[in-house]
Parts: sequence; C-alpha cells; structure tokens
Amino acid sequence: MDRSRRCLGVNDGSQSWIVFEDFDDGDYDFFLGNHSGTGSTANRFYRNNGDGTFTDISATTGLNARAMGAWEGNGGDFDNDGWVDLFTEAGGGIWRNNGNAQRTSPSV
Repeated sequence: MDRSRRCLGVNDGSQSWIVFEDFDDGDYDFFLGNHSGTGSTANRFYRNNGDGTFTDISATTGLNARAMGAWEGNGGDFDNDGWVDLFTEAGGGIWRNNGNAQRTSPSV
C-alpha cells in the first residue's frame, strides 16, 4: 500500500472518477467512483476530517456503494437548497444532499 494513501486515510487503487466538493462543513470531501462498484473496489464517499486526513463514511451516506460502478460523477446544487448534491450513474442519477452527509435516493 502506498504510504501517502495510509497518511490520508484513503486506501483505494481502483478509482475511476473523483468529485471534490464541500458536501457538509466547509472542508472539501470527495466521492470516489470505481468502475466495478463491487468487492474491494466499491464506490466510496470520504469526509474531510479537517486535519489533512479523510474518513470513509460510505456506509452512513445512504449511497449504495455496491451499486453499478461509477464511470463519472459531478457535484452541484441541483435543487437550489444550498447543499452540494451528487450526480453519478452509480445507482441512477442525482443523489440529493440532506445537509447531514446523507443522501436521498436518486430523483432522475
């Protein structure tokens, strides 16, 4: 394992797309989309700890990390509520940000 990945709290060598956005608290977090979306290469969502490290919060976001692999993703406030939402084909569309690092199922 690459030492820089350990230092950041990120251990994933299968990524295909990364979306860096401030999803919750003023620090840049990121969604890491993987091509297969299965096994050890599932899609992941990381929260910035504010100290140069990240924590994998995939299990608590409402996203199905093992849904169809993500080839691409984008962040934006698609519903104009002030929170950055996530658009990815993983699971089917726009994942609405509820303002608490959780996502509501796709609306598209």
